[in-house]
Amino acid sequence: MRITVFGDSILKGVTTTPDSGRIFDVTENDSLSLAQRKLGFELDNRSVYGNIITKSKVKFDKYIAKVDSGELPKPDICIIESGGNDCDYDWNPVSENPDVPHQPKVPLKEFIETLDVMVKECQKRDIKPVLMTMPALVHERWFETISKNLNRENILRFIGGNTDKLYRNHEIYNIYLTDYANRNNIQIVDMRLALLETEDYREYMCMDGIHPNEKGYELMGRVWENFLSYFMPVNQKKENAAVNAGSSESGTAGKNASVETEKTATVETAKNTAIAETDEIIIYTDGGCSGNPGPGGWGVVVIAGGVAKQLSGGEALTTNNRMELSAAIAALSVVKNTPSFEGKPVKVNIDSQYVKNGITSWIKGWKAKGWQTADKKPVKNQDLWEKLDVLNSSLSVEWNWVKGHAGIEYNEVCDQLCQDEIHKFTKK
Repeated sequence: MRITVFGDSILKGVTTTPDSGRIFDVTENDSLSLAQRKLGFELDNRSVYGNIITKSKVKFDKYIAKVDSGELPKPDICIIESGGNDCDYDWNPVSENPDVPHQPKVPLKEFIETLDVMVKECQKRDIKPVLMTMPALVHERWFETISKNLNRENILRFIGGNTDKLYRNHEIYNIYLTDYANRNNIQIVDMRLALLETEDYREYMCMDGIHPNEKGYELMGRVWENFLSYFMPVNQKKENAAVNAGSSESGTAGKNASVETEKTATVETAKNTAIAETDEIIIYTDGGCSGNPGPGGWGVVVIAGGVAKQLSGGEALTTNNRMELSAAIAALSVVKNTPSFEGKPVKVNIDSQYVKNGITSWIKGWKAKGWQTADKKPVKNQDLWEKLDVLNSSLSVEWNWVKGHAGIEYNEVCDQLCQDEIHKFTKK
């Protein structure tokens, strides 16, 4: 699998160190390189420090022309990452005159329009475009970065006297980027969410407030590894598994295994198990919580192409039913967003009668009554039911109830994943 990247300093792997005397450093352990070492895909990373989407498009156009001419090989995936510099301002003129209007480096409308052109050029050539949200901004640190050697008071006046505006502006571009991806059915990796779901995302960011640190790139690398693994050919996955096993024997993998892996709704467990191949996609799910309501977790096993992949996530305060629904949504989202799964039948094995009966029977009446039950009460968990309904309607799904805690292998795996997630919130 061949991947080409057009991004800015985030995917370049830039880090910054206060008082180092250098503007920035570039780590060898950027997120995509970390994923590439695990999965073995070909990586052509054309990310540039300070890039904005309009500059990226100029480089992209030249690259595509060479692909069309045969001078360069066509990639399978093109990752387009931008936004952090686009939504930023030229702070020198702002510092000099904060009372006149100033525009971001790339206004929002132009940002989305330029992105759309790049995406469509990829699609014309059967290249899969993949987008990425920006890591969450640490706005207090970022203010210190942008105001260094400038008029702090003027910059603060321009942003309304509160550095929160820096975060909101950053977030607006992220929201529009995500909305664009969802409306156009484009794959997007929500790196912002992956960081925000940590206990304190600021620990994963440099002191400049905008670039991930080494720990942040490690987290991002796991997100990329889990996401990109769905696009890897099965035979290549097996080859990589053999290579990783060899590394383990030499002690390399053992060192990596000592690093705790975070499992959240975005950062999935990276365990793949080779099994017999079948055309049908088999899914097992489970969810639960301690207390109901209380800390909860969910676990999923997706079996396809001879590989069983585990996913898990959790919430600090939730209910059993919401976790059961979240598990089903996560599982079907994997199927929906994996091109190689398109058109294949799906069988979901679930130990929740609530979810099984709800999606196959009750939901028809709920929708007909405007999301009310037979006794005219609002349907609980409507937000999750609506998501599950959309996914279920777009796929060929067979729902099968299985008895929980009955020794069914993958149901037990899901239960353990669920308990592991709950334990993250309950351990002292």
